[in-house]
Amino acid sequence: MHSKKLEDISNSNLTRISSYLSELYSSDVARFRLSDMVKGADITRVEAFSVIEYLIEEDTLKPLVEVRCPICDQREGIYKKKSDIPSRDRSEFCGHSFNTRDQSNWEVVYSFEGGLNSDFFRNSVIV
Repeated sequence: MHSKKLEDISNSNLTRISSYLSELYSSDVARFRLSDMVKGADITRVEAFSVIEYLIEEDTLKPLVEVRCPICDQREGIYKKKSDIPSRDRSEFCGHSFNTRDQSNWEVVYSFEGGLNSDFFRNSVIV
């Protein structure tokens, strides 16, 4: 039985989401954003977030914090916890002054943890 969070998502959308995430995993994509999933699987943000939340609970996905320079958009680092983000005041790439601890420079990304072992991927159609 799947989480209540998934009950409002149509079977066709769940199948598209499962296929999209399986493709990412098989192509060795290290991380993805919620917006990538919305666009790639052609679903709503609510549907994407519900599935991501479920897969985090299943230990299939792990949320990470990605810090990017607001000027050059280069990734300054990826961290497991907010407290791991170092306090720096300038981009290592373009030299622009910005605070790496400012949440406006953060984005949550998701990585696969331990493979696609969730029931979500074992069932081609979720009921």
